[in-house]
Amino acid sequence: MQINKLTIQTLFSAREQYVVPSFQRRYVWEKERQWAPLWQDVADKATEIAERGIGTSIVPHFLGALVLKQERTPVGEPTRRLVVDGQQRLTTLQVMIIAIADALKELRRYKGIDAPTSSRLERALRQSVSNDDAFGDSRYKVRPFADHTFDVLKQLVKGSPSSCDHVLASCHAFFQEYALGWLRAEPDNEVPRAEALVTALLQSFTVVGLNLDKEEDEYVIFEALNARGTPLTEWEKSKNHLLSKSRQTPMGEDAFYNKYIDHFDRDEWWNQIVSLPRFSGSRSELLLNYWLTIRLRRGVDASRAYYDFRGIVKEQEDLSQMTDSLCEHARIFRELTTQPEDHTPLGLFRYRIDVLGITVVMPLMMELARLLETDHRFRQCCTAIESYLVRRQLVWWSTRNYRALFIDLLKKVHDTDEPVRVVFDGLSEGWPSNDQVRNAVLYNPASPGTAAKRIRMVLEAVEDHRISPTMAAIRTAPRGLWIEHILPQKWEANWPLPPDADDRDRDRREQILKTLGNLTLTTSQLDISLSNRSWQDKRETLKKHNNLYLNKDILDHHWGQWNETAIEKRGQCLAEIICKVWPDEAELREKCGLADGTGPASY
Repeated sequence: MQINKLTIQTLFSAREQYVVPSFQRRYVWEKERQWAPLWQDVADKATEIAERGIGTSIVPHFLGALVLKQERTPVGEPTRRLVVDGQQRLTTLQVMIIAIADALKELRRYKGIDAPTSSRLERALRQSVSNDDAFGDSRYKVRPFADHTFDVLKQLVKGSPSSCDHVLASCHAFFQEYALGWLRAEPDNEVPRAEALVTALLQSFTVVGLNLDKEEDEYVIFEALNARGTPLTEWEKSKNHLLSKSRQTPMGEDAFYNKYIDHFDRDEWWNQIVSLPRFSGSRSELLLNYWLTIRLRRGVDASRAYYDFRGIVKEQEDLSQMTDSLCEHARIFRELTTQPEDHTPLGLFRYRIDVLGITVVMPLMMELARLLETDHRFRQCCTAIESYLVRRQLVWWSTRNYRALFIDLLKKVHDTDEPVRVVFDGLSEGWPSNDQVRNAVLYNPASPGTAAKRIRMVLEAVEDHRISPTMAAIRTAPRGLWIEHILPQKWEANWPLPPDADDRDRDRREQILKTLGNLTLTTSQLDISLSNRSWQDKRETLKKHNNLYLNKDILDHHWGQWNETAIEKRGQCLAEIICKVWPDEAELREKCGLADGTGPASY
């Protein structure tokens, strides 16, 4: 390994091209954390030079280390160096240089700017971003591995700033704006500010270049270097390892990257951060966790996903076949997670599982979708799992063993020709009965709070069920309605108990007003003062919301009085509808043709 200390001018003056390899993470620097501090450092150095003069001894500013490895280069082309570490810094410096050059060009339109000096400085900057005597893509000093990022950088070098929303376009706009602002503030200094700014950037900032020997493995060094600073994610480390092994395949690294990895880097959807119970990271990281769970058929620690992935790669004879599996599950994962949350069976399933927040079921659903190709048998599995989970939520049964349950089902569906039957059999033991659901609806507290979205989901399902089949195609329960207590929680002023009531009556009211039977949905939030008014006042307001069957039923059957007896009767009605929306195990087995031992049926 050879070590050299370089100024920015020296780094970019050589006839070289710095090639970012495919195993590198995408460009992730941003304004607040990196661009703004870097600009402030440059501006401070430029101010110091402007005040003290060029040639004055200035303490250089160290920007960090670059790890490079020389690649084979065709005769006559610029020397190619692989950027093992430091591509974020290199790319940002290139964009900053272009932005300052563009700022100087724009300032020449203003009276009082020294045009010859400005042109000379701009030319020096432009020479730092291109190899003028090279051809094609070899003209550019830095070549990002992602084609779309390289396309934006090429536009910037050519002097045509991109109007797209790419991060490099935003980076260029940031540095150009700040450079213009700094250059226009022209106090009486010994050195013109333009000269000071360009001198500061090109000559006062240094990097240490570490040049690897041919026998040193850039993948291993890249991984070790990124254990410091901003660490690589488990996905990035896994991608790096996969690409390092792809060099040994007949396909080769570049073709392997283009076929399997490029779409993960190119599509911003995979890089978006998601926050779930016990997980926060990019969608590609979430996919990796789910795929490892499917592959290993056990729980995966998200912080050690790379080590599990490396173990799988080690056992593979056919790396392409393994990566085909990863990409197939990526396709399924995306289809399931982007399924519109509409009122189709799969849309409702996705919506309700999201509301319940049961993410541990996803690996099983992905594998069932692969095995069953989302046909009617897959919908049968969705119906069974949804009924099982919603019923358990209603009766307040624990969710603690869900991970073990769904991983056990994941194992079993691989070893059977009847995955639907396996799902039913696996869920059988913990599936609440109709009587248990009825009892929960009548007596379990269901007041909004942390569980508001789950209560809303149940009431929406009841509303949908009440809509007649002839109207179902054009009308469904809207989402996001307000949950209202009919008998208010603050009832003392306008809902007095009978004169002969005792503490037991008071306790019963406090208990029953929190049950599902006392809750409804409204299309807008009732005024707080009105919410606590008497039933005679409140029912008139509810008439405004009788476009919902939930409220129409209340007004039709309980117009005269709303009390504990009315709440219990309505609770009984809701319980019966809930048991139809989410049938019990025996009813669903019969619908699926599993009650008598026959194979699954279509419905």
